[in-house]
Amino acid sequence: MIVITFDDAVNDENWKLYTEKLLPPTAKNPNGCPIHATFYVSHEYTNYAMVNKLDNLVIPLIKTG
Repeated sequence: MIVITFDDAVNDENWKLYTEKLLPPTAKNPNGCPIHATFYVSHEYTNYAMVNKLDNLVIPLIKTG
């Protein structure tokens, strides 16, 4: 198991990193299951429309102060 954590905003500056590089829809675990991630999202500088898009991709999100 590999664990990568982030504690930052979700916005234009990191959107492509999350959706295209780290969690592309075609990426699978060795057992064929999709890759999942949990995001600890800070309020400051967060684009909540993008948070909703990530949530719709079945990526757990946790908002921090």
